[in-house]
Amino acid sequence: PFSVYNDFNHESVDTRYYTKRVIQHWLTEYKLDGFRWDLSKGFTQVNSGSNVGLWSNYDASRINIWQDYYNTHQSVSPGSYCILEHLGVNSEEIELGNREMMLWGKGTTEFKQAGIGFPSSNGNLAQNILHTDRGWTKQHIVGYAHSHDEERIMYDCLNFGNQANIGQHNPRDTATAIKRMEAVGAMLLAMPGPKMLWQFEELAYPFSINYCPNGSISNNCRTDLKPIRWDYNTDPRRVALFNVYAKMANLRKRENYAYENLFVNGFILKDFNNDVKWLRLTDPSLNLIVIANYGITTASNYALSFPTNGVWYNYITGDSITVSGNSFNFNLTPGQYFVFTSKNFNPTVLTAIGNLNAPILNLKLSIYPNPIATNSTGNIKMDLPESGNLAVSLINIAGQEVMPIFKGTRSRGTQLIQFTNNKSVAAGLYLIKTVLNGKTRLDKVQLY
Repeated sequence: PFSVYNDFNHESVDTRYYTKRVIQHWLTEYKLDGFRWDLSKGFTQVNSGSNVGLWSNYDASRINIWQDYYNTHQSVSPGSYCILEHLGVNSEEIELGNREMMLWGKGTTEFKQAGIGFPSSNGNLAQNILHTDRGWTKQHIVGYAHSHDEERIMYDCLNFGNQANIGQHNPRDTATAIKRMEAVGAMLLAMPGPKMLWQFEELAYPFSINYCPNGSISNNCRTDLKPIRWDYNTDPRRVALFNVYAKMANLRKRENYAYENLFVNGFILKDFNNDVKWLRLTDPSLNLIVIANYGITTASNYALSFPTNGVWYNYITGDSITVSGNSFNFNLTPGQYFVFTSKNFNPTVLTAIGNLNAPILNLKLSIYPNPIATNSTGNIKMDLPESGNLAVSLINIAGQEVMPIFKGTRSRGTQLIQFTNNKSVAAGLYLIKTVLNGKTRLDKVQLY
């Protein structure tokens, strides 16, 4: 039903020889980790005409072709990835997955509906991307909420967000939409199994896939150049979204993959049926709960079951709650989400310097560039809500000052403080500590 340039006959030994030579060349010459194969469902000589449903049906000959190419992958570069954009019938994908190939798991429709505020429509976020929901024994589904082939959720949110409660919550507002994208990313990356992120997904890229250079929207512009917004890394709202994606991805490899079993063999419990959706993973190594209100009205007194009582830690902010009776009641505002773990991953920071997410009231602050290279200048731009005594310093995560940056008085309004990342400070993650009239704010900065 679909063709890209020429239609190769992969039943032919000559075509297979050619394709295997291509695999060998790219894996050896360019040292790639593997490939994602476009339109892998088309590697067949079964003629489906224009019937997409027939094309998607189980095809034993297609499986054999892919087995042959996968064997070439492994003989040339053992362990190399063979990822198929297959999107075929589940039974065929299970068989390919059992043969160690990996397959795309499309979650775009479900996550888009959640992001734009219609979560009860196509509500099950996991139905295509979580192996347990599809009856797979191996975690070979590469799940995603965005792909390069589909409309950006941020664009849909800004243009088609649910406005039924516009006076209280408007998904078409940029700041509101970005916060909703945090809830999308947190839930996606908490699900077991490999994930794919579309470029700039973690910065809430808002330009349509059909955006034209003149600013109009047209299907004819689908592959035209799109604006590259390098300034997004100075937007605090988008940096916060980026940090959520980074923290969730980092949880999978924390402390040399000490919690890998949670995402491989952990017990999965979830409820994705309503506006409030939650996912719970339990394992002797760690327990994890993600809850999000994808609706547009507040979910009052929502009771969520916890596997154990006691203190649970907000993995994103460092805050905590105390659970009793194996349940905790939430008042979830629209778009609000929480990520809780049974272990505190920020104990040094919390005990030494307090809560990372306790900013000065109404203070807007951005650090750019971030990360900052050695001998380069870092810029700290802030909008002071009042005049007074200002102190800015670079501290490590133990709360120790490693570099004074500024101390003196500054007036209310926009201020620019600069400092140089000199060689006396080792590369790593630090905090910019800003103190104004006795109130403190902490912001992350990476030096390299």
